[in-house]
Amino acid sequence: MKKLLLITLLLIIITSFSFAQNTPQVYICGNDGDDAVYWLNGQRFVLSKVNETATAKGIAVSGQNIYIIGSDGNDAVYWLNGRRFILPKTTNSANATGIAISGSDVYISGVDGVEALGGHSEAVYWLNGRRVALPNIGESEAGATAIAVSGSNVCIAGYNGMDAAYWLNGRLNILPGTSSYTRATAVAISGSDLYIAGFSMTGSTRYQDSYAMYWKNGWLNVLQRGANSDAGANAIAISGNNIFITGSEYCHNEGLSTIGYWIVNNGSRIILPREAAVAIGLAITIFNSDIYIAGLDGENAVYWLNNQRFVLPRSLGNTAVATGIVVM
Repeated sequence: MKKLLLITLLLIIITSFSFAQNTPQVYICGNDGDDAVYWLNGQRFVLSKVNETATAKGIAVSGQNIYIIGSDGNDAVYWLNGRRFILPKTTNSANATGIAISGSDVYISGVDGVEALGGHSEAVYWLNGRRVALPNIGESEAGATAIAVSGSNVCIAGYNGMDAAYWLNGRLNILPGTSSYTRATAVAISGSDLYIAGFSMTGSTRYQDSYAMYWKNGWLNVLQRGANSDAGANAIAISGNNIFITGSEYCHNEGLSTIGYWIVNNGSRIILPREAAVAIGLAITIFNSDIYIAGLDGENAVYWLNNQRFVLPRSLGNTAVATGIVVM
């Protein structure tokens, strides 16, 4: 009898360990009110700050290290396992927008300067904390919004003046659009192919008369949108031969912003469940054929797993948003 109980106990332990080993670890960064935060498997952690407002814009995980990038007041910063580091800048304000890890090297994209305040903004990236300025055309305002690294290739998406742009190993390339105002918001590399997501619009407000789009190796592809709707793409992921893009659509008939994603190769456009009038997808990743999307639904930071919606915890009275996601 004792032997049978021992065998049963061992089987339970082995099964539990195996289940734990096979359960994906979901890392999500974002904002909860004025705090930069991250969630690990739904548990919320507040990141350190010295200013009133801090934001988290992207997350990467390498081994046991968790990297999160964003801003603390007017500083571009990153957190390594919760410890905060300031990135150098040449103006009085900077912001980190994207992160990629390659071996022991940490690449962070960003903007140095604030165009909205009448200053001059510059597209930059930081390699292991060293600031590198990217070239632009004339005196145009510029910014880097996302970064991807594959082998020796470093690709940074962003904008130069009114144009969507990308820098491949430091060389500036202007992307075609459907109107005079175009932005690149995300980038991914798969093999020898380069994928960039973004939007074009003719109105003065984001997503006003706007089209979601992506570029493959510089060639423009406009994504399907609903009737009487405007759309924008915020994130892109590649899995095998499939291209996954998330963003949002604003339907003028209903006065609602809906979240969705596109599976480009089979022409699918999927609308995700939501509860609020405004819902936006800001990050996407694929893990073991499962689709994870992070974003916001009204005042809640949320993520969707294969179209099922999960609300992340936030402080009472705060508005929260999920801006980046990694699944391992």
